[in-house]
Amino acid sequence: MAISRGQHKDVEFCTACPKLCRHACPVSNAECRETVTPWGKMTMLNLVDSGAHASDPDNCSLFYKCLGCLLCRSYCVHEIAVPHSLSAGRALAIECGAAPPGIAALKQAFVTSGNPAGKAPQEVIRELLPPEHFEKGVGAVFFGGCTHTLRSPGIITKFFASAAKLGVDYLGAWDGAGRSPYCCGLPLFSAGFVREFRAHAEKVASALSAYKLVVTPCPACAYALRALYPEQGIDIRPKVRHAVEFLLPLLEASSARLKKSGRRFAFHDPCYLGRHLGLYDEPRRALYYCGAEVAEFQWNRENAYCCGAGGNLPLTSPGTARAIAGARRGHFKKIGADAIATACPSCEAMLRREGSGVEVVDVVDVVYDAVTEH
Repeated sequence: MAISRGQHKDVEFCTACPKLCRHACPVSNAECRETVTPWGKMTMLNLVDSGAHASDPDNCSLFYKCLGCLLCRSYCVHEIAVPHSLSAGRALAIECGAAPPGIAALKQAFVTSGNPAGKAPQEVIRELLPPEHFEKGVGAVFFGGCTHTLRSPGIITKFFASAAKLGVDYLGAWDGAGRSPYCCGLPLFSAGFVREFRAHAEKVASALSAYKLVVTPCPACAYALRALYPEQGIDIRPKVRHAVEFLLPLLEASSARLKKSGRRFAFHDPCYLGRHLGLYDEPRRALYYCGAEVAEFQWNRENAYCCGAGGNLPLTSPGTARAIAGARRGHFKKIGADAIATACPSCEAMLRREGSGVEVVDVVDVVYDAVTEH
């Protein structure tokens, strides 16, 4: 699989660049290797695609040394999205049998269960919520996603409790309806299984076509459904909103009666919510309406540092992913805030490490505390 004409131009620009984004890549900062800078990865892609270097596991492993966080683009004069080109390199690695260990297992997990965990999140969400939430005929549906449902299911119950307190009685819950995957499929795409991703996404899009609105607490799901599906030629009928976008106008309308938090949170911008979807103000405003003070990381908004969870990096390079999360926790400890607030289950899991002494909460946790009585 050769890279496309547009990707070829991007690769050539990166290869000729004097590494202006070198300082920004969390992977190269963690590994301290020139070969895993954006320049190094794109140069290897150019060499492999042209046939100058072999498409062997050593060379192709560099294509997986990317979080997909787009932080490099924030410092790129040409606004080149390096992960988009590296996705072609990952597809090439798979075709050549040169993908890192674990990638084949990820595909098999999708074959057996429709998600990267190899489990059944549908069963979990049916236990979390009462049967009436799964009744047919609603125009808006909550798409929990496999990461939230399996890693932090409490956020789902808190979201529904908060929405009810804010007057929402028209939102149903998606459980796959017994036939559709309970995952957006983004891990497949990130791994380089482009054809498999499209087939998976077609099933999800078809099943969700009965609704006018999809609400998800997962930025990766929101990005996949809202941006990646159309980019890959997959029609997605309903509007897609992240949970914070959905809750924000309700919080604004109810701000006078909300219980004020009084806590000081350092807000960590999830990459898919921020750089991929451009949603920076919404989570901060939600915290504001809940009476919380927002402290900023030195690296924030479009320059926010990644938590280390993206691009299947915890699967292919777990030590590097942990080091990146540790660096982000180090940034937090210089701020003097009470806790980290974020709006992504993967960020929350990566940043909350046992023994780190760092409290990490979801924005929905803060909303729940503001709208419910204790």
